[in-house]
Parts: sequence; structure tokens; C-alpha cells
Amino acid sequence: MAIVKSVRAKLYELYSRVISVDEKDDSIYTNGDNNLYPYELDRAINNSPTAKRAKTIMANFISGRGVTNDRLVNPKRGLYLSDLVNDIANEIAGQYGSFIWIGYGFNDDGDLVKKNPEVLDYANCRESREDANEYPGRIYLKDWAAKKSMFGNRKKEDKKWYYPFNDNPEIVRAQMRSDAANKSGKEKEDVTIEEMVTNYRGQVFHLNLTERYKYALSQFDSVFNDMDSEYRFSLYVNTQMRTGFLGKTIFITQGLDEQAEENTGKDLAKFLGAENSGSLYYLNVEEAEKLDNVLKVEQLKPQLDDKLFVENDKRIRRNILGAANNLPEPLIYAGEGALFGTSADAYTEMKLFYQEQTLNERSALEKTLEKIGFPAKIILIVEEDKEKISSGGEKSEGQLKAQAALKGSVGGVQGILGIQASYAQGKTDFESAITILVEIYGFTREISVDLLGRPDEDPKPNLEEDGKNNEE
Repeated sequence: MAIVKSVRAKLYELYSRVISVDEKDDSIYTNGDNNLYPYELDRAINNSPTAKRAKTIMANFISGRGVTNDRLVNPKRGLYLSDLVNDIANEIAGQYGSFIWIGYGFNDDGDLVKKNPEVLDYANCRESREDANEYPGRIYLKDWAAKKSMFGNRKKEDKKWYYPFNDNPEIVRAQMRSDAANKSGKEKEDVTIEEMVTNYRGQVFHLNLTERYKYALSQFDSVFNDMDSEYRFSLYVNTQMRTGFLGKTIFITQGLDEQAEENTGKDLAKFLGAENSGSLYYLNVEEAEKLDNVLKVEQLKPQLDDKLFVENDKRIRRNILGAANNLPEPLIYAGEGALFGTSADAYTEMKLFYQEQTLNERSALEKTLEKIGFPAKIILIVEEDKEKISSGGEKSEGQLKAQAALKGSVGGVQGILGIQASYAQGKTDFESAITILVEIYGFTREISVDLLGRPDEDPKPNLEEDGKNNEE
């Protein structure tokens, strides 16, 4: 029996992710039992069409349409503040965390200033164990998924480390002097300002949106198997398309001499293709007990069964979108019939809904940027104050058009008459009727009151009494 070696987790690890200290490797905390969890997660997301789209949309809603105070923050790499926001949002959408590098320099007054922030590859970052005073350990950067060379482990120099974020000026200066002294061979007191700036390795801020764990737990963790299943479905279909029967046709002949067999093969080949669908084939057989023994056609059934995946595909897609902060499906998949099958107002409401669903992540990003010295205000995908539908707020263009059409339609007029009758009969109270006329039909309160009649001036008519009077 074949042994499957690509299983994601062992039985006893199904409900937990192993994070332990590797004493042999600078006492780092491993991310997963094999220290490859973030790589496996990235691979699973990228292999799943639904997850990859969901991650992209989620990142877009977290980062919004840019920042209000955009500016160049990393001249070395040409990164603007909006670029930094996009990079962090992309890491949050996938890994639910981010490692941000910050450098330091001095201004003309000799004060420390933060500079050149950039986002490190989350999958390559690891924390080391805290020191005896419970001070956070170093941040190590290395390609942990790289295969070992023929000579054993990779050289230790391939692994870089940085200080954990701490903007205390005294601590930063001490770190800068230490790095400069190690590089120059001087005493710490003798290093120059230029050497301190040039040789400083910098700090790294670890943004972790699931702080109860040493490393962030991705929103997609709960649907890891679903993402893998979606990939396996695609792989199965592709394999069947390349190697399966897919309705192949077999022609079986018997009792034909060599020349007849050759001619029959050539003739049958001419029947292939739609352009030959109306052709006629004649085969003369001198003697045969059963014609099927001379020429028989077999149609092999394709092994691909679409029905097998229909329900599973819906379930998998629903699970993945749910894990991505309840992402509405129409935001990444076109509706039936056409891309614009969903009305503009419904589409806007879905965007507003998902904007709310990503509020915590967006807020955490803004707080992080403020903490590390690069404050930013993210511009929302949809400005909520312009989309609010209330009696005192602005209404969307789509709603105004819909209300105008409703008021001018036969059904709309009948609806108004129905509201008037319901109010007159005491089935609907005054304020409820007013609210319906204002919110649904778009009338002002004054016009709505005129339609119903003011309760303090015009008493509600008694329709039953009026009816009796008419009968008399």
C-alpha cells in the first residue's frame, strides 16, 4: 500500500499548531512543527482560485484607496506611505500579521528620527526566545524553506537578525553604538554619528493580530483543507483532460484481409471532424455471420464527472469566503448571466458590508503605523456618509431614481392608498406610516403628513361609518 507523505498535519496536531523553541538554532520559536507553516499556508492560498481572489479583495479593503497624507517614506526603495500600507495589508490578508523594518537616523538638531520603513517577508521571519528579563528576543530573517546543500546546513551568515521594536532613544542609541563598534572595531564611546547610522541593523515591529499566539494565526487556517481540496479538484480535472478517455471512439474490425484493413483505416480517418458529419461509409463484406464481428464501434465514457464536484465546490467556496471575513461572493465572482447582474445599489451595500467586516484589520494597521512613527489615515473604498440612506442624510443616486420610479408607477400609487387606508383603519400608527412614506417613497415629512392628514387637526376618517352612510 502506498504511503502518503504530503499530509498536512499528523493526527494529534489537527487542532493545534506547534510552536516550540529550537535550541540548536539561536533559540528561535518555530512556526509550525516543521517551521514551515507560513510557506505551506502561502502555497495553499495561491493554489486555490477562491482563496487567492479572496485574499486580494481583503487586502484591497484593508488598504483602501490610499492614504490622505501620502508621502515618500523610503527614498532608497522609492516607497510611498501608501505603498507601505499596501504591503502590510497584503501580509495581514494572508498571514494575519506583518514584520515591519524601521531604520534610524539623526536630524540637524541631533535628535533621532525613524526612516526607510519596509515590510519584510513574513514567511522568512522568526522570533527568538526572550532573555532572562523577559525582554523580547531578536527577529531573525532567513529562507527557512531552502533545502540544505550537499555540505549540510546553510552558512550561519545567511541568517540576518534585527532588534525588536523599541523607540526609547537611549536604547536605540545604545544599539547603534554597539553595531558600529562591532563593525569598525572601535570602542563604543569612539564611534562617530556616521558610523552609528551606516552600521545600524535596525528594528523590526511584529504586528500580530492574534496575540495569544507567538505568531499570527491566518484567517485561512480553518479552511486549509478546503483550499487544498479546491486545488486537488483542479488537478484531477486537468489530469483527466490530459490523460483520460474523454469519450474516445474505438473501431473494431475482424476478418478483413491486409489490403481491406488498410483501406478501412484510411476511410475511417476521413470521417473525423464536424465537416465530415454528413459523410456516408460503405464497406462490402463477402461473408460474415454477424456484421458486428466485421466492424464494431465502441464509445468510451469519459471518466470526468462534473456532478461529483458541484455541491463540494459550493461548500468549499462558501467556507473559504466565510473565513475571509465573510466576503460576499458577488464581489469576486460575477453573477449568473453577466458581470453587472447585481444592481449598483446592492453592489454598494455589499462593499459597505465588507468594509465593516475589515474594520478591525484596518484599524490595527493605522495604529501600527502611528506607533512606529509613520501615521496615516486610510481612505475608505466607499465613503459611508455619502451612502447613508436616512431621512436626514444624503441619498445615493440609485435610491433617488428608484424612489422616483416607485412614486410614478401604478403599484406605487396603490401602495400609498394602502398606507392611507391602513392608517385610517387604525392598523398602522401615525409615525410608522410617516416613516414608510419618507424612507420608501422619498417624500419629505411635510408631504407625508399632508398625505395622511395631521392627527391633531384632521381626525382619522371612519371608513366603516362612511360606508354605512353611502349605503343609506
